[in-house]
Amino acid sequence: MGAGPSGLLLGLRLGRENIDVTILDLGLELDTKPRATHYASAAVQELNKAGVLDDIRAMGFTPSGTCWRKLDGTYLAGLKNAVVLDDPNRPVCLPLNKLGKIIYTHILKYPNIKVLWGHEVTRIGQDDDKAWVTCKTAQGEEKTFEGDYVCGCDGANSKVRRCLFGEWNFPGKTWEEQIVATNVGSRFVWTMTDVKVYYPFERYYDVDSNFIIHPEHWYMAARISNDGMWRVSYGELTGLSFDEVLTSQGFTNLG
Repeated sequence: MGAGPSGLLLGLRLGRENIDVTILDLGLELDTKPRATHYASAAVQELNKAGVLDDIRAMGFTPSGTCWRKLDGTYLAGLKNAVVLDDPNRPVCLPLNKLGKIIYTHILKYPNIKVLWGHEVTRIGQDDDKAWVTCKTAQGEEKTFEGDYVCGCDGANSKVRRCLFGEWNFPGKTWEEQIVATNVGSRFVWTMTDVKVYYPFERYYDVDSNFIIHPEHWYMAARISNDGMWRVSYGELTGLSFDEVLTSQGFTNLG
């Protein structure tokens, strides 16, 4: 369940072991949102096992390092990746939407992996012999799929977790803070509104990933592509809607 990068990666790993896999997703196509961008060594190892790492490195890049700074930019501490450029498990950076396309392209090579779009899971069950899910398709049909296992890769609103633990009674901690991620280019910015903004981040940061430490005005500024795209992620008031976040950034009349 879930055709995001986690579900696609799991499906590809299983399919490469000659296991029949059906991946169900509510959406009608791959998610186009950039979302996560940086993958550390533990993730890199899994991407390599799936046979997609070379393609990811070809499209992405190895970040120069990570550092922590004061609000005024003072360098506090950091880790540089220059010393591990030959390490096969070195970090890699590529926005999640591009990574998802790479994994999906590899999935299409395996006839034992099916990805079904427009399938909303409505019920989940299991007994001693099998597990199953019932879905409503985009055309309004109801279908049931059976298998040895149901794997939940369906994110924060996971139907699998609700089935196991009840409504929102998930184990672990859920942070209340709301984080907004904006992508800004040193030469251009890509957004849903095609607004272009020029900002020379390299003038202020000599490291690709920068975490600014402050109890209130904390944020992260990190390069996320080879063409000058940077991401600035910052804390916002909890509970704001998407439109309210846009308004707080100065965007109006976008409808």
